[in-house]
Amino acid sequence: MIDVHSHILPEVDDGAFDFHESRKMGEILVENGFEKVFCTPHVIDEDGSRLSRERIRECVRDLSRFFEEEGIPLQVFEGAEYYMDRALCEMTRFFHPLCTLNGSNYLLLELPLLNWPPYIGERTWPELLEDKELRDILPFLRPVIAHPERYAEVVRQPRRLKELRENGYLFQVNLESITGVAGKQRYKLVKKMAKEGLIDLVGTDGHSSEGLAGFLPGFRKKAEKLLGKRAGKVLEENPALVLENKVIEI
Repeated sequence: MIDVHSHILPEVDDGAFDFHESRKMGEILVENGFEKVFCTPHVIDEDGSRLSRERIRECVRDLSRFFEEEGIPLQVFEGAEYYMDRALCEMTRFFHPLCTLNGSNYLLLELPLLNWPPYIGERTWPELLEDKELRDILPFLRPVIAHPERYAEVVRQPRRLKELRENGYLFQVNLESITGVAGKQRYKLVKKMAKEGLIDLVGTDGHSSEGLAGFLPGFRKKAEKLLGKRAGKVLEENPALVLENKVIEI
């Protein structure tokens, strides 16, 4: 399996605080069936600066070497969790080098938890094309909304998800929400999303070994129960498509 959302990179955000913690997180992922993980640190303005793609790539290379030396059979790939603010919209318009998932067209986005961004409906992203061959060829960014079940506006108005879907957004749900550890409200929402076919990817959003140990054991059965017939697609097929930069049909 592939974890598409993780804060396993050490010393770059509020995730793993050192390589020792990264190792513990990696061991837990492997124990629970994961073979690959996208490293997706937060990228947000802090004092006018942002974590660069070059810095993330450097950290991923360092972690990959560390895991190899430690004998941890977990492949790591570059990525980032971009906070969707006005600055990000401008970055996409002017082709700023973004750290997409393994250099693909897939970009992981985090929305404000409490406020609905007014610019999310702008034509920052190209509209979906009916021509599949053209869609596959053109280098359009494919935005993936991280943990939509956490956003207050989505909880209040689930129809927001369909609005985003119509604009071509994909959705990544956190495994702790699927297992019920994140609470009844989030579980109810992701259950509704699963029924409507609005879950495209899942991820741990792991920030620590303690956190991972709290919801990963036995997650597969719970995920399969909630996702039903789409379990294999969401858990395995779609993450592989992201890794290979192929189109996820929505």
